[in-house]
Amino acid sequence: MHRFAGVATVLSAFALASPAAGQAAVGDCAGADVVRTPQEAHAFERSTLCLLNAQRSSAGFRALSTRPVLSRAAARYSARMVRESFFAHRDLAGRLARAGYISHAATDWLVGENLAWATGVLATPRQLVAAWMASPGHRRNILEPAFRDIGIGVASGTPSSGPDGVTVTTEFGTRRVLARVRGGSRRDVARH
Repeated sequence: MHRFAGVATVLSAFALASPAAGQAAVGDCAGADVVRTPQEAHAFERSTLCLLNAQRSSAGFRALSTRPVLSRAAARYSARMVRESFFAHRDLAGRLARAGYISHAATDWLVGENLAWATGVLATPRQLVAAWMASPGHRRNILEPAFRDIGIGVASGTPSSGPDGVTVTTEFGTRRVLARVRGGSRRDVARH
């Protein structure tokens, strides 16, 4: 199985004016309501992960584990969207293969991607996660039971409105790889 799941949204002041009902109470995560400076990207990522895992937990799904390879790919993509002034999914499977998450050894994989950008008071982890949860495609990625891994990348600035704001990419994934065992035969191994 090789599947790709991706959705995109542009978050504006109007799109995030009020969080979805009930979303603000989910996830008591440090810094979830703080607009971060560029130097605090890791804190933004931690708060976002906490909120996403709170959503998964409340739905009965296991928490996602951060994978550095996915985080690096997500950070590079967020920075690229800001630098090149575009906002779109482009070759997710190819990007994750080049990053090393999807390899020739992976027999089955499922990946997904959520994108967001926001400015001002809307550029907080809680506001972004609330907007994703209010969107069926984004919500589907967040609550996909098969996903085990995540990478979150935050870039200062937005693709279209100048240097203020934040652009966020989340890369979701799961993969199964074949491992060699003694005697040269292969067996399925889930790597999470």
